Amino acid sequence: MPYVITIADVNGTSPTGASDDEITLVITLLATADDCMTAKAVPDDVGRLIKIYAARHLLTLGQNGGAGAVTQQSSASGASRTMAGWAAGRGLSATAFGGMVAQLDRYGCVSKLLASDAGLFFGSVGPSRCRA
Repeated sequence: MPYVITIADVNGTSPTGASDDEITLVITLLATADDCMTAKAVPDDVGRLIKIYAARHLLTLGQNGGAGAVTQQSSASGASRTMAGWAAGRGLSATAFGGMVAQLDRYGCVSKLLASDAGLFFGSVGPSRCRA
């Protein structure tokens, strides 16, 4: 049984800032866990929620060219910005969404896919925004 999620599900009330194409690719990646979840009889609503949080986790890790979500900002001409980066690692504990996946996915289907040693990296690649 496919656990179908959509771009609208992933964006929810807080858009990720990722393009529809990027979100579609993440959804496709997460669909590879469907057979495992079906075999373990994961309820549809639980499976969908796990995949939504997993998508948000991946997209958060990929924000700002792979630097992660903004954790601190300053201004008043001393402009400063701190990103989560890889300091928190690449595993599920690196984002709040990943933490939710870890709690909900007691079946291990999506968690195994997103494990920090799985060699998975998702980053946004786009045009440079630097000005000369």
